[in-house]
Amino acid sequence: MFGTRLRRMLAALMVAIAACAGVLVPFSASVAPAAAVPMMSPTEAAAVLPAPQYSGLGAQTPAQRFGSCLAGGGEADLLLLVDESTSLGVTDPDGARVASAGFFLESLAHSAEKSKLPLDVSIATFGHEVTTIRPWTRLDSTSLGDLSADVQELKNRTQGIDTDYWLAFDGARKMFDERQAATPDTERCRGIVLFSDGKLSLEPRGGVTKPYAPGLDMGSPGAVEQATKLAQDDLCRAGGVADQFGSSNTALFGIGLAPAGTPKTEFDLLEAIMTGKGSAGTTCGTTSRGPRGEFTTAADMDEMLFAFDAISNPGKPPLQQSSDVCPSGFCDDKAHGFVLDTATPEVRILATVTSPGLSAELKLPDGTGIPIPAKPAGQAISFEKYGMTGTAVWRSPRTVSIEFAKDRMELALWQGYWRFAFVGGNGTSKSNVHLSGSLKPAWDTRSEAVLRAGESLGGQVFSIARAGGDRFDPKQFLGSMEYSGTIIDGKGAEHPIFATSDLADVGRGHRIDLSEAAVGDGELVLRLDMTTASAQRPDGTKVQGTRLEPSLVMIPVKILAPASYPELGTVTIEPGDAQQGLKGSIPMKGEGCAWIPSGTEVDITSGPAGLGKLLVSSSATGPDHCVSGGEARLEFEIRSEYPATGALSGTIPVSIGAADGSGDEIVVPVEFTAQAHKPVEGWPLWIGTAAALLIGLLVPIAILMAGGVWNARVPAKPFAMLRTRVRFDDGTLRRDGAPLKIHEHEAQDAVPGSHQGVRFIRLGDATIRSRASRIPGMPGFSRVETAQGVRAVPAKLPAALQGQFLLIVRPEFGPGEADLVVFPRAGADEARLATLVEHITEATPTLLEALETATNRTQSAQDAKGAIVPAAERKESIEVWNTSSSAASSVWNTAKPQSQPTPQPPAAATSPVKESARSPWRTGAHTAAPAAPPAAPSTSDPAATQGPWKQATGWSGTTQQPATQQRPEAPSATPGTNNRPDAPHIPGWNVPPKNGR
Repeated sequence: MFGTRLRRMLAALMVAIAACAGVLVPFSASVAPAAAVPMMSPTEAAAVLPAPQYSGLGAQTPAQRFGSCLAGGGEADLLLLVDESTSLGVTDPDGARVASAGFFLESLAHSAEKSKLPLDVSIATFGHEVTTIRPWTRLDSTSLGDLSADVQELKNRTQGIDTDYWLAFDGARKMFDERQAATPDTERCRGIVLFSDGKLSLEPRGGVTKPYAPGLDMGSPGAVEQATKLAQDDLCRAGGVADQFGSSNTALFGIGLAPAGTPKTEFDLLEAIMTGKGSAGTTCGTTSRGPRGEFTTAADMDEMLFAFDAISNPGKPPLQQSSDVCPSGFCDDKAHGFVLDTATPEVRILATVTSPGLSAELKLPDGTGIPIPAKPAGQAISFEKYGMTGTAVWRSPRTVSIEFAKDRMELALWQGYWRFAFVGGNGTSKSNVHLSGSLKPAWDTRSEAVLRAGESLGGQVFSIARAGGDRFDPKQFLGSMEYSGTIIDGKGAEHPIFATSDLADVGRGHRIDLSEAAVGDGELVLRLDMTTASAQRPDGTKVQGTRLEPSLVMIPVKILAPASYPELGTVTIEPGDAQQGLKGSIPMKGEGCAWIPSGTEVDITSGPAGLGKLLVSSSATGPDHCVSGGEARLEFEIRSEYPATGALSGTIPVSIGAADGSGDEIVVPVEFTAQAHKPVEGWPLWIGTAAALLIGLLVPIAILMAGGVWNARVPAKPFAMLRTRVRFDDGTLRRDGAPLKIHEHEAQDAVPGSHQGVRFIRLGDATIRSRASRIPGMPGFSRVETAQGVRAVPAKLPAALQGQFLLIVRPEFGPGEADLVVFPRAGADEARLATLVEHITEATPTLLEALETATNRTQSAQDAKGAIVPAAERKESIEVWNTSSSAASSVWNTAKPQSQPTPQPPAAATSPVKESARSPWRTGAHTAAPAAPPAAPSTSDPAATQGPWKQATGWSGTTQQPATQQRPEAPSATPGTNNRPDAPHIPGWNVPPKNGR
């Protein structure tokens, strides 16, 4: 059911990846079934095509954008997003989606490795939530086994309650955003392959809300219907979830499992999300940049495999052929044919037939046949002929995949007309043929080129290269070609550079004319169209060459303003309430000045609903009040009409002028992204005030306290983090033997996630947890919790960690030694860091002395009273040891000491020292309390006071006095992992420092 179309999706991506590294795919829709051995000369072949005239690139398809981004030097991130709803048990009981996805990864890994492309894959499922099965992993032959094993697990994942497209795409967006934030200087090419068996559907259940329908309980069918409409509206509104993928050039590939009888409307919304318009007429988002992706349906295993392999660019599929079956032996009139030459050293075929159990045969240009007998699904057949090697695998009783490469085969035997056919029965067959090579366009002088608007740049060389980067001599190519180059500026205008069909013209210098180009980010697109040389059948008749899929390379470029104008850098915007104002700045360098006129409106490409109009303002409002170049920053503020929460992106029109005042004003659209959120401190106050008017004072106080708990989190202010070993010696705090110093480079990079408010941060042997104030309306604070034996000061920190520090002391540390954990402001300069170091140095002696005093007092109390610590001292111990303030019970979590002079032994089901499920010193996962000791034997038995029971419980003698108790061992945090399911993942924070640093 879910088989073949998955392969068509593979073809879309394979075509894209192939094209980006010179992997060439047949372009023609049909080829006459004929054979040939002699080839035409290059001169004869070139005469087939007239000299090209530039007619524009036209809109690139999603597959072309994905592939050309890779070819331009980007790194690919491909997310496999699979539906896990319970309905899959009916629509795909045999797990065809698993087999198809496995074939997809296998073929994709082979293509990426052959073309030396950096391709990372992640696997996730969606239903009523999004779950990551495999984090981002580089796809190659080494990782393929693990990824395939993860795909096999998908067969058992059918417990999803909903089929929630909104959660699926929002989860994917967050994954890509985190990926980009981790590698901000890398051009990332993004793609999603999504599989589902049905439409957007939600199940009614009480106590559940959705992020797109806040406050709406899903407990009734009416609420579900309302939430479904809200989800679709937010997906498809202008600037909504779907448009966010379009604006970020994320290629979307959707596959719908559609068994026979599936209504046309089942996938109408999903198709609209992918392409802009569904088959039943539903529209989704804006499509001014062309379709966001491609969508297809599949009914069964073979159709899915075939469809996935065959999906290419709209109107430009790989070589697709259909024919009848040869009734007995091989027959030319029913064969599928294609022409190979020097540009096509590898071939991949996927073919299917209506009758199961038939054999197939591959014919070489000289008439030699390679039989492919029917085999059980999954069994490989290897073959070799004249130095050519290959493998065939029957994917099902009706579908076979064949791959072979030239390897050591002589060119005279390789080039010519090849044929393939099913034999030994009746029926019809169809095939997809992918011809791969190692050729792609190249810009040889890219590193030296400086592009400026209003100018032209000569001496630019464009050549043809192999996948490894070596230049290819076009004279070796026996077929014909068209080669062109174009600059596309930030406004979408095309500026042709060259267009040629003359093989001798490749590698010559060309001039890039930017006299009419707009300033800003753009693309240089190179396109190479190739057709293999024509051949002849054994009977002497001519066979036209095979036209291959265009090889596209998209290279990001920056078109600068003229030399006397400033150059604008990357925008930075602090997250916050958009209605109150999002503050940001744009770095500048060079001559000239920049400004933003009053009343300028921001052009929003995507963002949360309900923001209204966005205006940007700045103190620099005109050429007489502008910010001069050099190393200055143009500061601004963006305000919205209404508050909203979510990510937004768009462009800010910035005006720039020449240093000497000459020349025209140039308006540059500067791209930006930002995070907006509604203020969360207002609603408790308003609700509390209303309640006070109705029912008095207690209810508003309770609401205000609830608001404090809600707002108890580390504020979203970017900060860096440094953990290092220090020693306090002779009044000096030292690091590596020298007085403490924090270097600027150690405070440059913000900790991932620090720009978002979080409730707790895990440091491995300590956890910083936000707490609400017990006094309504007062600000919250952060408390430090540590593992057993680990001490930390101060116990309490302000809620905002920026500019704060703490000292962590482990049992193995010597006198005066501690780990210093400091949170400087991200990007702090040397002066700020020096002030922070001075504050740390002054405070350290007092903190260490207080820590030592409190520790001694606690130890003395334990020595005097055994394991049970009085409540008064337990409270102090909690403060010093930085354990959870939730310990209404003691550190040891025991009951209050009994007033009786003779304590009684514990009951059989109660441990004398019981660790709670949220033990104060615990930083690991929530686990059950230790098992209770065995029941106490009768005191009349002499053995009751001896032996294992005494040792196990710590009680002895007929008076049953408590023996010395040992503090239970706390489970240690596992390095590099989040032991709690709700722990935020912050790379590097869960790992203890190496070598004490």
